[in-house]
Amino acid sequence: MAKYKPKKIIIVCWVGICLTLLTSIKAFAQDIDTITTKQVNQYLNKEVVLKGTIVHIKAHQTEQGDNMVFIDLDDKYPHNLISITIYENVLNQLKPAIYGFLNKTVAIKGIIKSYRKAPSLKLKKPEHLSVL
Repeated sequence: MAKYKPKKIIIVCWVGICLTLLTSIKAFAQDIDTITTKQVNQYLNKEVVLKGTIVHIKAHQTEQGDNMVFIDLDDKYPHNLISITIYENVLNQLKPAIYGFLNKTVAIKGIIKSYRKAPSLKLKKPEHLSVL
């Protein structure tokens, strides 16, 4: 039986994770437009894959005590063109990894809605967020 060095195992695992992420991005992007934050107003009420860089993550607690975060892509509030909302049920599956995505370019699948006259996208599943 061959012995494997720990570094080789880590590299093989890392490559496997990267390939899995790339495959998932391609899978959820099929037949859906991929857009940037500058295009969000043209895609209200449509499902898209939104690409942008996470520049700010703000934790928030609702009056009911539920935890959530708001993510700004490409520019901080109030200058951001869209806000990404992650509610507690999805957030719990992403913690603490979500905070490691700061300053990373991501792809997010979801439906762009208008909330208080501003574009918003609610992340419904953790697998709809991928680091590029």
